[in-house]
Amino acid sequence: MIIKHSELDKLKKKYSVDAFRITDASRLDLLGDASNEFTKYNKEERLNPKTLFPNAKSIIVFGLSYNYKKAEKKDGTYLLSRSSYGYDYHKIFKEKLDKIDKELFLDEKSESHVFVDTGPLIERLLAKKSGLGFLGKNTCIINPNLGSFIFIGYIISNEPSDFFDESLKIDCGACDICERACPNRALCGYKMQMTKCLSYITQKKGDLSEFEKKNIKTYIYGCDICQEVCPYNKNAKKVYHEEFHELDDYGLVYKDDFNLSNREFKEKYKAMAALWRGKKILERNANIIDNNKNDIVK
Repeated sequence: MIIKHSELDKLKKKYSVDAFRITDASRLDLLGDASNEFTKYNKEERLNPKTLFPNAKSIIVFGLSYNYKKAEKKDGTYLLSRSSYGYDYHKIFKEKLDKIDKELFLDEKSESHVFVDTGPLIERLLAKKSGLGFLGKNTCIINPNLGSFIFIGYIISNEPSDFFDESLKIDCGACDICERACPNRALCGYKMQMTKCLSYITQKKGDLSEFEKKNIKTYIYGCDICQEVCPYNKNAKKVYHEEFHELDDYGLVYKDDFNLSNREFKEKYKAMAALWRGKKILERNANIIDNNKNDIVK
C-alpha cells in the first residue's frame, strides 16, 4: 500500500486530530542534547528510526491542540500547566492514533507502531522535520495556525507515502520574549538548559535546592510561562477538545485534597497526566508555592 495524504486527512477529521505531516525514516538532525532522564532509550535509538525499526519507510507525525481556555485559579487551589488539563493526554491521543492506525493499515504485510510521548524518537525533531511546526526559541514546536500548545504523536510504518512533507522555512526572527520571560533564564538561542527549566524542576524527585525553589510560584506541575507570552499563541486558533476542558475545575488541584490518603488522592486525580509523579511531588511543590506566595503569571 501507499500512505495517502487524502486518506489521512479524512481520518484526521473523523477522530478529531488537528494536524498531521509525513516524513521519511532517515536519521534526525540533533539539536541540543538527546539525553533525557525520563526515557529508557539511548541517543542512537532517539535519533535513528531504523535502529529499532529497520523496515521503517514513513513516519506520520500528528498534532493535537490543547490551546483553548486557560484554567481559572480559585481560592484553595493550585494550577497545573495546560498539558495536564482534564484527562491524561497520553491515553486520549493514543486512542485516537490507534483508531487511525487500525483503519489505515489494513494490509496484513503492513507494520506500524503508535507512540505518544513515550516512544523512542524525539517528537520535536520529527515535528520540525515533517513541517508540523518549527522549533521556537522556547524549544517548543510552533505550528503557525495552532501555536505551541500541541501534543505530538507519531505512527512509524514500513509503508511508503505518496509524498513527504517539507520542513517549514520559518523561525522566531528577532523575537526573544520567551527568553526574557523565563524566570530561571533557562532559554538561549533555541536551546534550553533543562536543569534550570521550571517544568523539569517541578517533576524532579527529591529535595530541591534554594535556586530550584525560588521561582516555583504559579504551577504545582509543569510551567507554561514561555508559551503564554509567545505571540504565536496569542493569535493561535482555539480548539476545544472535551476530554481536556469539559470538567468545571480542569487544571486545578485542591489544597485540602492533600489531606487525603495516597489511595484517595490517586483515585480522585487518576485521570490527569500530572499524577504520574505521584502525590508526594505535587505536595512538595504546593508547599513551596505557599512559601513563595506571589504568582509569576497573573
